[in-house]
Amino acid sequence: MTPPSRRSIARPPRVWPAILALPALFVLAAFLVLAAPARAGTVTSNPVPLQDGSCPGIAASDGSTAHALYEYQITQTGAIQGIKLLYADVQPPDRRTAFLAQTQACLGGWRFRPATVDGTPAATLMKAAFHRLPPAPRNGPEVLLPGGHVVSLTLLDQIRAATLKFTETLLTGRGYLEARGKGWFLRTDLPKSALDDLQRTLDFAKEAFTDAFPGGTEPAASQDVTIILFKDQEKYQQLAAFDNLVPERSPVAGHYNPQVRIIYAAQGNQPMPIFARVIAHEATHHFAQLRLARPNEYLPRWLNEGTAMFVESIKMAKPGKLRLDALDRGDVTQPAALITRDGTASGAWMWRKTVENALPLLAENLGDYDIGALVDGRLDQYFFDNSMQVQYAVSWLLVHTLLTGEAGRYREAFRAWAAGAGATRDATTLGAALGIPMPDLHRAMEKHLKEIQ
Repeated sequence: MTPPSRRSIARPPRVWPAILALPALFVLAAFLVLAAPARAGTVTSNPVPLQDGSCPGIAASDGSTAHALYEYQITQTGAIQGIKLLYADVQPPDRRTAFLAQTQACLGGWRFRPATVDGTPAATLMKAAFHRLPPAPRNGPEVLLPGGHVVSLTLLDQIRAATLKFTETLLTGRGYLEARGKGWFLRTDLPKSALDDLQRTLDFAKEAFTDAFPGGTEPAASQDVTIILFKDQEKYQQLAAFDNLVPERSPVAGHYNPQVRIIYAAQGNQPMPIFARVIAHEATHHFAQLRLARPNEYLPRWLNEGTAMFVESIKMAKPGKLRLDALDRGDVTQPAALITRDGTASGAWMWRKTVENALPLLAENLGDYDIGALVDGRLDQYFFDNSMQVQYAVSWLLVHTLLTGEAGRYREAFRAWAAGAGATRDATTLGAALGIPMPDLHRAMEKHLKEIQ
């Protein structure tokens, strides 16, 4: 997944509360928009659920398949109002009325500590999805999800089918376009000019990742990733709320779900050079999952995010001219109408590229950072809190050091360790593979940082 958008003017954050995963029913609420406007410097807090999100009145399974997506508002008192059904698919159809009545009753009973803007309670617009699936066959293959949830591959196949069916309702009309490349299938409502740029980006990301981690066999077409790209944020938010299988996620610019091989994002008001890098980041997650992960396994978070940022941050070049150590630097400015106290004035957004955001964070935080704790996974819980961008930046620098630092001294050993089929991937095995202890690796990162600043 990609860190939040890198615009120079602050905006209210969004958060994801915990998921409740039952054998046949699960639900997630996605916090989306504070009703009260917030300017740069405004202090906001998000709503806090006062219940676990469970729906005890809904049977675990009645043999039906059902999906429903709602929009609702948390009021300034924390109550729920304005429940609106955005999408429903219930099979058999005669179960629809009962399922919707049950889910709406559950949703209407939720309560929250409301969001605040500068200490004043504020209403919040939300979305929540409910899913019910038939029980999976016994003794079938299973996958361990983040947070310890175990689900069957049959359930994942059902979720993929349901998610793609839902996107059919979001990508409609004359503006719909699609394209296919090596390892990916792209569907979008963006214009043709954007589609061309994004195809080049995807091809570049595949080439860059393959140069960074060569070898391995080419995945079968059945493992291709489906990429859903929207023009507007609203459709992205609907799909993000619908796709609630994995609890440990963050409000991000783009998302990749390895369980169902789907990437989705929205351009919104991002300039294409910035948005294209978001897509390169997410596509790299897919390439890394196929090349580096063992079956039914998640890559270590630092390796996954650091590698995606590594590819995202390489300067794009003509075919055959790619250099793994060439950094994409600078920023992108975009003309915009800015709302001021005196009305509307002309101005511009400044979008800092990934490297420009990472370097000052590293200069400030790398000295006291525990690299061993990062590699061991002890810092995973902080990837989605206020230090999120620091975790991403250090992960990027670690991968960049191991692939390009000291004239490639660590490259081959790191590649072998990352692709190791049987080894435990932790600080002990990484240090052994590289032939250096973690303190020495930390010093190598500090030296590499000075060289690329």
